[in-house]
Amino acid sequence: MDENKEKDINDISKELNKLKPTIDLLKSMQETGMTETLKYLVENYDTIFNLTARMDIYDIATGLKKLSKLAASLSSIDDNYFDELARIVKNLPEVIEKSNKAADENKNIGVLGLLKLMRSNDILFLIFMALEISRELRKK
Repeated sequence: MDENKEKDINDISKELNKLKPTIDLLKSMQETGMTETLKYLVENYDTIFNLTARMDIYDIATGLKKLSKLAASLSSIDDNYFDELARIVKNLPEVIEKSNKAADENKNIGVLGLLKLMRSNDILFLIFMALEISRELRKK
């Protein structure tokens, strides 16, 4: 092999090794959905910039106040619930796809099938969670 080509290959190899941490970071960001978030921010930069540029002190203060209330509420939630929520949100497209498939497969479920489904722990959990959310919303 030509000495210059061998040197070029070595140089390229060294540069690729330098890029490995960046590539690993990008893979991790892709797995966690961060690349989609960054893509959204980049694609909507003009809109976001225009909205933030027009915000006045009152808007910023109001936003911070609401954010602090949200942060206080979130801080009282057990970390395990956040881990579970993150797992669910990460898999949300797959969950939606499975739900659509199940709905298509069970179009003719019938009354007995619906009654059986209504007695499942999953449906009971959803019903009681909806009731608790409704009660909290009515406390205002």
